[in-house]
Amino acid sequence: MINLWLIFTLLCAIFDWITIIKEWTIIGYLTKPCVILLLLAWFTSLNGWQSGLSLFGMALIFSLIGDTVLLLPDRFFLAGMLAFMVVQVSYVFGFHGTYTPSQMPALLVGVCVLLIGSILFGILRKSLMEGRVERKLEWPMTIYLLVICMMLYSAVLTLFKEDWMTPAARLAALGGILFFISDTLLVTNRFIKPFPRARLYVRICYHLGQFGLIAGVLLNVFMSH
Repeated sequence: MINLWLIFTLLCAIFDWITIIKEWTIIGYLTKPCVILLLLAWFTSLNGWQSGLSLFGMALIFSLIGDTVLLLPDRFFLAGMLAFMVVQVSYVFGFHGTYTPSQMPALLVGVCVLLIGSILFGILRKSLMEGRVERKLEWPMTIYLLVICMMLYSAVLTLFKEDWMTPAARLAALGGILFFISDTLLVTNRFIKPFPRARLYVRICYHLGQFGLIAGVLLNVFMSH
């Protein structure tokens, strides 16, 4: 699984984080989408498209679109959000293409995710009431919160599926958690309360989350054969 594409992906991600720290804005316009582009190249080099993982490849393509759109002025924020909705839905259907675990783990994971999602929705609703979120974003953000909670649920549930190898499931679950944290930090900084180095923390969690999700599914295929 380790090849030059993986090494290039990791190096590009680290360099992208440095561009945020150093405030190299122009270079950052190139490195941000380049990370996902290289991750897609790594996925393709390991025959991800031929291994029944096409939905995960689609998630990367729409991540690349979303990353590119979000580099544009703020009026394109909604378009970027819609692209990432497709990303989350692709992950959800990708993970649910495998066996369903026993009822109890699924129920416990579902309750935990529902609790987390309810808390976030309450905070978001408060921001809406106080006018810190544009009204046109109210429904898109509510729907996005729903689909990212579904993605988190689907990724964590791999820990309890018989057709998932433990190391791969741990990677996928961790990736889902980090992706969820990334979006939570993004919403918090943008609409609730800004905090120092927010962009850096969002980007690190985002990149590691995407890597964990993709590495998890690829590793599971690799270990199953």
